[in-house]
Amino acid sequence: MHFLRYLFLIMLYLFLFFALYKMFFSLQHQSSKKNHNKITALDLSEASREMTITLSSGNANCCASIFFREGCYWIDDLSGSGELYLNNFLVRKPELLREGDYLQIGNAYFAFVRWGHEMQSCD
Repeated sequence: MHFLRYLFLIMLYLFLFFALYKMFFSLQHQSSKKNHNKITALDLSEASREMTITLSSGNANCCASIFFREGCYWIDDLSGSGELYLNNFLVRKPELLREGDYLQIGNAYFAFVRWGHEMQSCD
């Protein structure tokens, strides 16, 4: 009778080990797939103050434009792919960018940060 208990415990521990092993490598594989579109910094210089960003994700391309108008930075979805988000809201028309806004273009995430000498209110 003790033999069956030990056998059951060994099988239970093996099942848990393999389940955790599979979950760990599955998560590791997913995280490595997400990092291929990682953007670390974008610099809009004083000269141009306009940038177009194109990223491929899956079968679609997401194309966004960040531009400077009326003393403020704006973002617009040029591709209409529905893969551009500003603070977790889908961008459907040009939107005003504010210090600390979070952007998602396809699978890439980044924050909008202005230089100290550019800090003026755009509200």
